[in-house]
Amino acid sequence: MSFWQLPGWLVGLVACMVGMVVLATGWLASASQGTQAGTADGRWWWATVLGVPLLSVLLYARLGHPVAANPVLSMADNAAETMVDKLATRLKSSPGDQSAWLMLARSYRVLGKLEEADQTYRHAQVLGALPIDELTDWIQVRMDLASGSFDEQTRLLLAEAVRLMPDHDSVLLFQGLLAIDQGNYLQATQHLQVLLSHYEAGSADHEALTQVLALLKAGKDPRRKPQGSAADTPGR
Repeated sequence: MSFWQLPGWLVGLVACMVGMVVLATGWLASASQGTQAGTADGRWWWATVLGVPLLSVLLYARLGHPVAANPVLSMADNAAETMVDKLATRLKSSPGDQSAWLMLARSYRVLGKLEEADQTYRHAQVLGALPIDELTDWIQVRMDLASGSFDEQTRLLLAEAVRLMPDHDSVLLFQGLLAIDQGNYLQATQHLQVLLSHYEAGSADHEALTQVLALLKAGKDPRRKPQGSAADTPGR
């Protein structure tokens, strides 16, 4: 049985336990500098945002009914919520701790509380420039909230990320997506071609991105599912 054939409640339990590990690690490190987000996230951001069959990464988006049906999962979820609440309470007495604000933002993101994560990243930014991985995490949160679109603030955050590290995996991805939004498939191809060079030939990421580039070359928006024989017509 593959991972994707596991019962939904078990997938949910694993997700919650991973979240608890992330939170616990953050608690231990909160007195020091904010931790860097895992580099593995960058490899998958482009896949989750594009969201077409050839890029689907099988997100388990809803865990509502398994929580109600499984006491163990409910307990894990409640424990994670409690840890986050304690961190939020602590910040009321030490609002100048940027590393703690960033840990709280990451915690909200793990729990799927994207609006809270967005607001918390705002607080952290007021205290100083954000590291590149935190900045790209925030961009991803805002795009998730906006169903993959870029508003003015998200574009400003991306411009800052480009200034910090133009060859960062997620920065290249977001630049490619923005170019697609603007109808500039040539520019999107250029950004994603650089991103392709970051992946080993034959890897799942390399193969998926190669197919995305093929769709762009054919003048098709890779975020859209094919609709019969109808083809997408890009703006130029």
